[in-house]
Amino acid sequence: MRFTMMMAAFVALFAITSSAQAEEVTVHGSTTVNANLFEPYKAELAEKTGLTLKIVANGSSRGIKGIDSGAAQIGMISSDLSSVLRKLKMTERAGEFHGEKIGEERIVFGVHPSNPVSTLTKEQVAGILKGDITKWSEVGGDDKPIMVVTEYAGGGFRTTIEKKLLSKAEISAPNLKALPNGSQAVKVGQQIPHSFVAVPSKMFAAGNLKKLETEAEIVQPLILVVKGEQTEAYKTLVSTAKELLK
Repeated sequence: MRFTMMMAAFVALFAITSSAQAEEVTVHGSTTVNANLFEPYKAELAEKTGLTLKIVANGSSRGIKGIDSGAAQIGMISSDLSSVLRKLKMTERAGEFHGEKIGEERIVFGVHPSNPVSTLTKEQVAGILKGDITKWSEVGGDDKPIMVVTEYAGGGFRTTIEKKLLSKAEISAPNLKALPNGSQAVKVGQQIPHSFVAVPSKMFAAGNLKKLETEAEIVQPLILVVKGEQTEAYKTLVSTAKELLK
């Protein structure tokens, strides 16, 4: 009888454990968070959290929209939560969301390898992004128009650039190519000799561009967001992510 009861308890415990391990969690949002966390640490995350993670890297704004609509349980953003909500005109609903910083990433400014310009001041970088400087000849380069290549409006690292370098003004260069993510921006920038590329360092390093020397140093936060109650799955993922990215 005692053996039977022990076996029943064991089976019940195994069922509970298996159920927890099989829990599927959908995560939407920042391509930068994905590149720094989920792509390099997929196996470790699965092993340490016991979660089955379904990742959709579609941008910070869509991360918030995903958890707001219920399409995702967790969002990932690469700018502070208040800035992303402001871009989405959802500031008055800030109390509905909770974000935890799990790490950070540096934003890099670069040019095509053939560009003779190697150094820009913080003011020159801001001038290019605002459209006050439109030709490379204005900063010591060739007489070619500057093509700014970066992320679409509302994306995490673009929002961070606008907040920290442009005093929340939007990037408004007349020649602007806005793409869904930094990896695409790097690929396009490599093909345009007169490009000026602004992307996170991990994505930049994967391409063939020349990094500019500048004091315009910008660090973006990597954040996981939940709407409403902080679930056990969210807490587990946050603590594990912090450990992996420390």
